[in-house]
Amino acid sequence: MSNINRRFFLARFSSVIGVALLISPRSPAETSPPAESASSALEKWKSLTPEAQEALKNKWSQFKALPPEQQQRIRSNFEKYRNLSPEKRERIQKNLVRWRNLGEDRKMKLKEKFSKWREFSPERKRELRERAKKFRELSPDRKQELRQKHRERKRQRSN
Repeated sequence: MSNINRRFFLARFSSVIGVALLISPRSPAETSPPAESASSALEKWKSLTPEAQEALKNKWSQFKALPPEQQQRIRSNFEKYRNLSPEKRERIQKNLVRWRNLGEDRKMKLKEKFSKWREFSPERKRELRERAKKFRELSPDRKQELRQKHRERKRQRSN
């Protein structure tokens, strides 16, 4: 998953991650958490401030108001998130913090870029991923040099 994909995933579903912890299975056929998990969840709930409990209740109400298909998509994405390695989850959390700290204008630009990304063919996406991988492997000095050249070309095009 690319950084932009992760950012959008987090931005979209971060508000329901806490709520997803409270989601119980829909039917007995679905797996239920062990009793230890339920008591642990209750302890965590009790350790929350009243404000945090109220915020989670509000998120839960928002979640329950969603169409069933959207609820299922959120559950599915949360399950994917839970199955990620701790390192990947930590990286996602850091990206979420970065996303939340971005200015609105920067968020809009990233959303536009993401929309364009989604329109690329699989071949073009693969090519861009390979180029990004090569870029990440460059020395910091070489990266800075290429960034500067890119800015200069961009300025020339806008003049």
